[in-house]
Amino acid sequence: MTKLSGWVSLLCLGLAFSRSACAGLEQLQYLTEECKPFNYTLPSGQASGIAVELLQRIWLRTGTPAQPIRFLPWARGYLRLQQQPNTVLFSTARTRTREPQFRWACPITKTPTVLLGLRLRHLHLENLQQLRAYHVMAVRSDVGEQVLRSQIDAEVRLDTTHAINLALRQLKAGRIDLVSFNERVARQTWQEMGEQDQDLQTLWDLGAQEICYAFNPQTSPDLIATFQQALQQEIASPHYPALLQRYQLAP
Repeated sequence: MTKLSGWVSLLCLGLAFSRSACAGLEQLQYLTEECKPFNYTLPSGQASGIAVELLQRIWLRTGTPAQPIRFLPWARGYLRLQQQPNTVLFSTARTRTREPQFRWACPITKTPTVLLGLRLRHLHLENLQQLRAYHVMAVRSDVGEQVLRSQIDAEVRLDTTHAINLALRQLKAGRIDLVSFNERVARQTWQEMGEQDQDLQTLWDLGAQEICYAFNPQTSPDLIATFQQALQQEIASPHYPALLQRYQLAP
């Protein structure tokens, strides 16, 4: 071993995140979607959201140069996550169905998936069997579709679209009765459409899920462990509660 290579080895061993410094989280492809307040683009084109800010701080903690973040429709990003090694998709709800399909770094936060309807319709649900009388919409491959399908029978009319704002427009127009989606995101999108929050009614709670960074299963376990360690340290820092407050995600 040369003197130079020896110094490089010692430097890598001495860093808190040696695997990241020597292997590099820059090997990963970072995919996300427009889903405020978790991840979205500002009018300037800059990526923002609590998941984006946490990711940027993970890069800082691991000495990783800032990486490109690619925004895709959810179903397309989800397909790439399944097919392409070294792919990270966020923010991804961690469910029983998805658990064995991917590797995970958690949590970004935890939020509920619900069925939402228009308050003026005066709809009421005592059980999910009553959904047979209604037309429901979810975002394709989203947790709102997957969790609901796991809890209902085939007789329920459940259609999908590729974005939550499109589902909410269908709800407003009276073409569907209910939307299955993350409650915080749906309500924030509804308000950004110029609508009043009180006009939406939560009719059924489908359960809360951890929102995480999901990795293609062929991704190096060492890279994921480095990522998870940095995420845990960030969550334990004073910065994390402030992020939750700023994005209105505090419990």
